[in-house]
Amino acid sequence: MPGSARSPLRAERPKAPRTDRDVGLDRIQDSRASVARKSLWLKRGSVALVAGAIGFGVLQGWLLLRLAAIPAALWFWWMDASLTRTDERLQQLYDGVFAGTAEPPLMGTEMAAAAELTEPAGAVRRAILSGPGASLHWMMSGVAVLFNIFG
Repeated sequence: MPGSARSPLRAERPKAPRTDRDVGLDRIQDSRASVARKSLWLKRGSVALVAGAIGFGVLQGWLLLRLAAIPAALWFWWMDASLTRTDERLQQLYDGVFAGTAEPPLMGTEMAAAAELTEPAGAVRRAILSGPGASLHWMMSGVAVLFNIFG
């Protein structure tokens, strides 16, 4: 049988039809992947901008540029914490849809549906202090401060 790659004795297994729930779960996961990519780009930008400002400021002797690295590092930290909160909300939405306690959101409304979820008290503080990128942002902010003190 050179023309047929499959055995004729093997029957095709029927695939389960995709439900709205399955499609909704896939869209939520796609949104989480998008948030993770944005967070990674934000971390890369933080390292590049803050390290560049400190390095160039030290080489040129520009105190103002070195000082500008501190609010830049803090801004990147706050933005990354907001992305961490968004990812946690999307995870809550995913868990709710998976468990059947929430309806899958319509296409393109995953972020809005996640934003409607209530957050526990101190979610912003927890995201800033212990999010996945917190150690990087602690380091970049610390380096910016130390270079301004000792630079």
